[in-house]
Parts: sequence; C-alpha cells; structure tokens
Amino acid sequence: MCASELLLMSYLDGQLSADASYAFEITLQLRPALQTRAAALRRQYEALQAAFARQHLPPMSANVARRIELLVRGAGKSGQ
Repeated sequence: MCASELLLMSYLDGQLSADASYAFEITLQLRPALQTRAAALRRQYEALQAAFARQHLPPMSANVARRIELLVRGAGKSGQ
C-alpha cells in the first residue's frame, strides 16, 4: 500500500486535519486516477456501512460481557 492510498483512507475516514484535508483535495483534483480510487473506496465504505446497519445480532449474554470486561481490564494493565 502506497502513501497516497493510506492518505486517501485517512481522508475518507475523516482523520485528517482541516489543512491536510484541503491539501489532499487539491491533490485529488490533480490526479484523476486517485479520484477514481477515492470514488471506489467511498462506494465500498457506504456498502459496508449499509450492510452493518442491516445486521441484527443477538443480545450478548452477561457471561460474555463479563469476560470481555476482564480482557479489556487486563489489556489496560499490560499497556501501562
């Protein structure tokens, strides 16, 4: 994956600063291939969001929730 691809994904995710987004939008205007890739990724993102919005998961059991909480607490301790 090249730097422009990583930058594109960050742009589409809304993770760039206002200045970086502006600069990237100028780059998009100058590079038709990148515009095409951006449009394809945007469609893919929208399709994934729609798929997850339609997904109906069963409720999580109290036992599973408790285990996840213990894992999260353990990960927080090891990352300190």
